[in-house]
Amino acid sequence: MKNKHILLIMATILLVQCGALKKSKKKYKPVTIQFTEMYCGGAAPPEEMLQEMSVPRIYANREVEVYDNNELEGVMHLLKTNSKGELKIPLKIGKTAYLNFYDHRNKKVYETEDIEYNKCYYRFLRYRLVKIDLSNRDVQPVVFEIECNPCLPPAP
Repeated sequence: MKNKHILLIMATILLVQCGALKKSKKKYKPVTIQFTEMYCGGAAPPEEMLQEMSVPRIYANREVEVYDNNELEGVMHLLKTNSKGELKIPLKIGKTAYLNFYDHRNKKVYETEDIEYNKCYYRFLRYRLVKIDLSNRDVQPVVFEIECNPCLPPAP
């Protein structure tokens, strides 16, 4: 009788610990994001401004589109970085995620009905996607450069 109680207590403890382990497993991939910028204005900027733009900065409190493919199709997860530039990508997306830092949902981006412009901008977005391996759950740093839109005419 005493052995049954001990066995019951041990089984209960084991079940509680298994439940705690399941809850503690990460269900997301942590990514820290920094960025630099390309100068997209007209006249040549001061050298100090170019140097400042080339220093990586935290990508804080900004939206990031996350896809499970590199075609900008399918389900898009709109996530937001925190004040430290950290992003938590859900593992349910699959083995790989693709991050888009450029806004392609905003209709203002497509100021023209020009099919060639839209094709150009879509290609620009696709080749700027950042691939993230979700099978490794360690924190992954990402540094990218905000580039000028090559589909627009140069600034005066």
